[in-house]
Amino acid sequence: MPDGFKSGEKLKLIYPAIFAAVVLALALTPYMPWKESLSFLFYLLMWTTMAMGLNIVMGFTGYVNFGYVVFFGTGAMAGGLAIEKLSVSPYLAPFVGAFAALALAVLIGVPTLRGLRGAYFAIATLGVLEVVKIFLMDLLPFGVTIPPTFYDPIHCYYYMLGVAVCTFAACYLVLHSRLRFAFVAIREDEDAAQARGINTFFYKMIANMLSAIPAGCVGAIEIWHSTYATPQDVFVAEKTIAVIAMVLLGGIGTLMGPIVGAVCLYGLENALWVTLPFVHLIAYGIIIIGIVLFAREGLLGLFRPRTKPADPGALALQSAQDADT
Repeated sequence: MPDGFKSGEKLKLIYPAIFAAVVLALALTPYMPWKESLSFLFYLLMWTTMAMGLNIVMGFTGYVNFGYVVFFGTGAMAGGLAIEKLSVSPYLAPFVGAFAALALAVLIGVPTLRGLRGAYFAIATLGVLEVVKIFLMDLLPFGVTIPPTFYDPIHCYYYMLGVAVCTFAACYLVLHSRLRFAFVAIREDEDAAQARGINTFFYKMIANMLSAIPAGCVGAIEIWHSTYATPQDVFVAEKTIAVIAMVLLGGIGTLMGPIVGAVCLYGLENALWVTLPFVHLIAYGIIIIGIVLFAREGLLGLFRPRTKPADPGALALQSAQDADT
């Protein structure tokens, strides 16, 4: 049996084992001596989930959504209002947030994904973010308050962990299904993909909707955890910039890249915020510039051997294969 085959089989067993060990360690955190880090891990899981969600539309199809945080904010406001006004159980609020974000993704995607590309799409999504933010600022000037009796950081943590695991599983399934070929074809050459009979609008809508769901979920969980939020707090464009930086830093269009980027960048932000407040925003800019200039494939790309494809078709195939890592 070839050595390469043996090593490949070993990797197939090692990766799931490592993943299971990490999830188990995170699940046991509230009962361990390091439980003081629960808040840090809660927000780390939140950023990781958002990075994985954005990577679906940005990394797989190549559409940069500068208004991605609108799904997070919509989920937060919808979930919070459901608890505050409709007396919905906070355990159901993440589903409300996911549904609200999904509905908004359809509403936004129909006009923007049908006719806009590149910078025009990015600017349009940023405009949508501001419109929704201003509308909700007028509608909810005092924000949304969750009754203190619902405050439960342990359950919030487990919900966030569950959403992160489900988002990772969804990304894995996408990358091992026929969807990935349509997504990669759109990313590499949308006109050629359309000429070959691929319904590009349909697949872009699928990617946009899939990316919105985790953001809506974590938005609802975050407001449950914090018990209060205003539109000014959740519809913040800087959050999208941070998520984009995480995706780029780890490796855009890959399975593990967003996780690596989120861990590195949020860890750096947490350290800088304690010692040098607001410097982390400068760090985001430096990281984005550095990646664009010197490491366009992110941290994972530095350790992956690359071969130059012979033609655009090979490029699309290579990109699809790279997405598995």
